[in-house]
Amino acid sequence: GDSPQLNPFPLPSRPSLVFAGFFLVIGGPLVAGFALRFQLLLPLLPVVVALFTLWDFLNAPDRQLAALRAAPLSPTGAWLTEQIVTLAGEVKTAPPPIYISARLDAPLVFGTWRRRWLVIPAWFLVKWPDGPHDPEIDNLLDVVLRHELAHLVNHDGWLTALARSLLKMTVAVA
Repeated sequence: GDSPQLNPFPLPSRPSLVFAGFFLVIGGPLVAGFALRFQLLLPLLPVVVALFTLWDFLNAPDRQLAALRAAPLSPTGAWLTEQIVTLAGEVKTAPPPIYISARLDAPLVFGTWRRRWLVIPAWFLVKWPDGPHDPEIDNLLDVVLRHELAHLVNHDGWLTALARSLLKMTVAVA
């Protein structure tokens, strides 16, 4: 069968787009309605939302690893580990633990400020069991992996996760 092609610029996932749309259309009016109906409980609302947000944020990576059915990268992927360690050094970040998942089409980073993961699609190791030996593919792979590592350097992975947790808990409490 045809294996997926390496895409250096994947679009946001469908769940992310649905989540953003849900928040814009439903979340705002719900929060406003809650604030108007329960004015006596309003001072406690930020505390409740903050506690639930922190709880959800700290547990989200474990749920995401489980949903992806991700497993640690086996020693057969040593070429990939070496490449990621080299690229992480170039972008000045610690290399994250590398996991593999058959449920992905493109690499993905996620986690908290301390617990971070890079999940690689399983097809990488199927298509390139000992690494791509084509310089053009190798350069494209470097671009994709640098892009993912840049998310760690810029902290947008955990900031996005924290914002998602805050949004979920705000809507849930409302």
